[in-house]
Amino acid sequence: MVISVNLFGHHRTLMNSDRLTVTLKGARVSDLIESIKDNYPQLAIDEHTHLIIINDRPADPDTGIRPGDKISIMPFIGGG
Repeated sequence: MVISVNLFGHHRTLMNSDRLTVTLKGARVSDLIESIKDNYPQLAIDEHTHLIIINDRPADPDTGIRPGDKISIMPFIGGG
């Protein structure tokens, strides 16, 4: 399955784009993360440092992905 992923923050700068096209072997968020790690290692994405949002709702690694889902990846912002 081929999906489009919206990017925010420094990911847009790193990729010089506001979205990625990702080919998934599976259909879960964990498959998406693995695919991005393999194909775009410069993004350094994982479920502990990024919020994955599907159809405007936070998703965990076991959340399913379907064709047409709106997917966004947002880095956590620290401060204090």
